[in-house]
Amino acid sequence: MAARRAREADPMTQLTEMAQGLEQGLKTAYVMRGEERYFREKGIDLIKKKAEEAGLEICAHDAADPDFQLSRLLEDLSGSGLFSTARCVIVRSAEKVMKKSGKEEAPLVRKLLGVLAGDDSSGSVLVLAATSLRADSKVAKAVAKCGGTLVTCRKLWDTPPPWNPDPRTVELVGFVRRRASKFKIQLSESEAVYVAAATGNDLYAIEDQLEKLRHVPAAERRQALGWESAGNPFQLADQLVRGDSRRALLGIESLFRKGFQESDGKRNLDRAALTAILTGSLRRLVRDGVARSSSPDGAEPANSSRGEKDAAARSQLRPHTEWRRLLDELADVERRAKSGADPDANDFALLALSWSRTR
Repeated sequence: MAARRAREADPMTQLTEMAQGLEQGLKTAYVMRGEERYFREKGIDLIKKKAEEAGLEICAHDAADPDFQLSRLLEDLSGSGLFSTARCVIVRSAEKVMKKSGKEEAPLVRKLLGVLAGDDSSGSVLVLAATSLRADSKVAKAVAKCGGTLVTCRKLWDTPPPWNPDPRTVELVGFVRRRASKFKIQLSESEAVYVAAATGNDLYAIEDQLEKLRHVPAAERRQALGWESAGNPFQLADQLVRGDSRRALLGIESLFRKGFQESDGKRNLDRAALTAILTGSLRRLVRDGVARSSSPDGAEPANSSRGEKDAAARSQLRPHTEWRRLLDELADVERRAKSGADPDANDFALLALSWSRTR
């Protein structure tokens, strides 16, 4: 039986380990990969500071910038040795200029593979930041081969798993408490849970909230915060099918009033788009519940992944006949949408009450 792969450390731990490594000196290359911009930027800041202390020239490029020029980036990556001079070349949104053209590698990828395979003695540093660079990509493997560092900048878990439902244990709450200590704020576990819930999984917004709390008495913290959390249609769909009507109703209110924060940090406030995302997610979960509940073995996890455990536990919450009822009621909402009725928050609130298991 194959040995189980060690679980990857959370982004905060990975950045802490990288910072400790930087105390010993800079490496040739670093990759900040993942959709959480907060961690990507924190990693870049740590490397940039060390590079400035070492006297390296900082050459920053952002492929998402309208003024970005690939030729200038390739020029910064060219010259004798790895670079023409000792530089720290930072490439944000790198995934935008690393896609293949047919079977041919992108010019930037070819350049990166060449310089990473070379024998550099200039002390130059490469930093790639990308939302979707795979760990098994050619560039990521080349970075690892030359002794570089890869940091996974994923979103923090903001909900507890069903087998450990205590909200105080989730990563996002831990982040709130850790950052609060940096702001010299003493937060209890329950206060940290409230800050996370009121703000949502937006780490920059959490820091803004903590900045507010520095200037108000402890007794006035909740009033000072307000409720800024965007909705999450995927999390909301899970709450709806689990029958958690209290949380689902709050989630519906947040989604249709505050929108949905997408991976690029922007909020989607288009009601039709929000409805489509939510109904699509609901359809997937309800159909999965119907399928699993129809078989005696359907609820058994096929492996130990979080997603599989979650799906198995969810399917056991209702009998097959009830899952069929949920599917029929959801189909009614979808039929109304296709006929131009334009479902809104009230339609999903009715589903939350009909599907409730907390009555």
